Amino acid sequence: MVTADTVIGTALRIADEEGLDALSMRRLAREIGVTAMAIYRHVDTREALLDAIAARALDIDAVDLDPDGPWSQRLFVLMCEIRRAFSRHPGAAAIATSQSIPGPGMDRIRERILELLTEGGLTASERLLWLSALSSFTLGYIVIERTRAAPEEETHRVLSLPANAYPHLIEVAHQYGSGLATGEVFETGLARLIAGLAGAGSARP
Repeated sequence: MVTADTVIGTALRIADEEGLDALSMRRLAREIGVTAMAIYRHVDTREALLDAIAARALDIDAVDLDPDGPWSQRLFVLMCEIRRAFSRHPGAAAIATSQSIPGPGMDRIRERILELLTEGGLTASERLLWLSALSSFTLGYIVIERTRAAPEEETHRVLSLPANAYPHLIEVAHQYGSGLATGEVFETGLARLIAGLAGAGSARP
């Protein structure tokens, strides 16, 4: 008998390897070797399936955060793990960056972020603001990772620009893209964002 674990795991594999356009209930059923009705016993709609895929890619309950560490450090680790998980699973990343209304799976991720922001002593309105800022930064970076040109291609392109018009771009051309490839740019930006967030929280009366 097919299980929910098999359904979601197979769907995640198809989405990662072939993209979301290749994922349908019929295709999923054919891949597993069951009828489409057997799939619907575990997920009611395609939207529910997509949400389950995103939640599987990042098992938020399995993210190991040091309970004795400062809330800001745990927030940094959590956001880095979100980025790494979606980098490993491009299908789930496509879901996370295209959902107009988050489902229960993404809601669990947002709840975990808000829990840490609450520990930081922020008001409800501040928590909502910083949830949006952190989510936008992280998901935006994931989109860049999925769509950027290879570092060597971008370096070559920049070096071909007129030197008198783009002196600053050309000056950093050889470094362009290397940080994106390793996540250095993301982690540096995230650290500074959280440092500003921590300062905003501690400065509030």
